[in-house]
Amino acid sequence: MSSHSFKILSVCLLLTALLAACGGEEVSFSTANIQQAMLAKDNTGSQTTTVFAPDDTFYAIVNLANAPDDTKVKAVWTAVDVGNAAAPNYLLDEVELTSGDGLLTFDMNNDGAWPAGSYKVDLYLNGELDRTLDFRVQAPLAGEAGSTTTESSGDAAAPVTEPAASGAVATLEDARNAVVQIVAQGSFVDPEVGLQLNAAG
Repeated sequence: MSSHSFKILSVCLLLTALLAACGGEEVSFSTANIQQAMLAKDNTGSQTTTVFAPDDTFYAIVNLANAPDDTKVKAVWTAVDVGNAAAPNYLLDEVELTSGDGLLTFDMNNDGAWPAGSYKVDLYLNGELDRTLDFRVQAPLAGEAGSTTTESSGDAAAPVTEPAASGAVATLEDARNAVVQIVAQGSFVDPEVGLQLNAAG
């Protein structure tokens, strides 16, 4: 046997001995992946969005594929910029689930109203950042809320306590002015639908 062949055989035997010393466990490489991730206003994902109302629950729905049963997916919810309501990049919550293939649903709710501003959820797969879903909270436009407001004679309405985004309606008087402006201009831009024309426009 040549000296070169002997060295190769020695290296192979050494590697085999090292693997046996490590318990002989199999080395496995996971092909687990987040096939799809989306934000929604419901836990089924039928109302996908990136814009939430202050009273909404946030849902992050993750489709996990090629995943062994011990795959870990973590959602880290952060308020990125909500004005004076919290410090920038304020950690809201983090939740880790262990699962195999399938849909995973993470949700985030608040006892009060969410402050207007920008938010994100970071999704980690087995401890490594896989993707970030950015979203925002904004107050509904006038007339979008679906309920009518009755005025009482006398006292004026109190302003909304959470910080308003730039150009957002913060008081009842602002809402009246916004409605007058929409009627006067004849059209407005709905962030989820686009340009809207009213009957006067």
